[in-house]
Amino acid sequence: MREGDHAVFLDGPTFNHDLESALKGPYGAEYLADCLNKARESLKVTQAPTVLPVNEHGQAPSSVVSADFENQVLKEGTRQYCIALRREVGRLLTKLQEQKQQELVTQYGLKEFPSSTFNLSRTILLPL
Repeated sequence: MREGDHAVFLDGPTFNHDLESALKGPYGAEYLADCLNKARESLKVTQAPTVLPVNEHGQAPSSVVSADFENQVLKEGTRQYCIALRREVGRLLTKLQEQKQQELVTQYGLKEFPSSTFNLSRTILLPL
């Protein structure tokens, strides 16, 4: 027996189509912009004061403050977006796996399946 002899493959084109639909729809640029806006609002409230360089008048240059803040916004917003997208990819793969299992049940009358190599239950789902 060799690796892949008894593998069951999911439908790649269907996954690509579903993922493309998700990226053009609910997980598109508008959703990313929404994640960035939510991160910006959250960081305005929770961001701790930082040590910044000051000029002779004791004021921090606005470019330094805004660049650091926007960098944090980008990191947090994209983190939230990636978590949500990872969940969606997991949902799409699980849906395809269930469809494939139904096909195998219908075709061969199978009653049991080995554990999936894509185990969504082991994925840590963090709150957004």
